[in-house]
Amino acid sequence: MFAAAVLADMLVVLPLKQLVGRPRPPYPSALVDDGSYPSGQVFSAVALVVAAAVVLFPPRPRRWWWLFGAAYTGAMMWSRTRLHAQWLSDTLAGALAGAGVCLLLWRAFAPLLEEEAERVAADGLWR
Repeated sequence: MFAAAVLADMLVVLPLKQLVGRPRPPYPSALVDDGSYPSGQVFSAVALVVAAAVVLFPPRPRRWWWLFGAAYTGAMMWSRTRLHAQWLSDTLAGALAGAGVCLLLWRAFAPLLEEEAERVAADGLWR
């Protein structure tokens, strides 16, 4: 799931940046490359949060993880906007793209995750 999220960053964000070609805000306080829309950092933050939630946490404790993930993503969005590295709409688009792609990946990998959960419950993960 983590590898799929990283690969999705290359397959979704980079082509979108090339397609849209939106310039960054003037005088950024961080080293940046070309293309501001969507935010790759925010996309990656959301992908990390969703992938960790799916892989590491069972459904009940996952609720607390979503709160942490929302705070982490919000901090990343604020940081990118505060540094004048991206516009606020770029960070929102990165968050929405990251959530959408990861939810699609979650759906695609759901059968494998369910099979793994059944094997763990039967104490036969490595059999």
